Amino acid sequence: MSKNHSQKFDLSLVYSGKDEKKRLMSMKTLTNRDFSELYQKYAPMVLRCCRSILNDEDLALAAMQKVFVQIMSDRVKKQKLSANFFYMAANRVCREICDLRLIKEG
Repeated sequence: MSKNHSQKFDLSLVYSGKDEKKRLMSMKTLTNRDFSELYQKYAPMVLRCCRSILNDEDLALAAMQKVFVQIMSDRVKKQKLSANFFYMAANRVCREICDLRLIKEG
């Protein structure tokens, strides 16, 4: 019986060294599509969190934007992103804004 040469070949077996590392990194980092999906999924929750802490719509919108800009600029790995991650990031950004307001007022 002859071997079937039409079987699909797993190209990941071909990668080695730098190519494999590059392939694995691309699987773990955010793409623009990933970012868009995350924004649609988590932006409302982040904005609610920012509104409740800051009690100011303009500051809440700015804080929400800062959360997502930081995530994209820090090249956070996909597997780290969860509702809890976004909640904690929003809290941190809002607390920084509150601290700056206290310094400015005091």
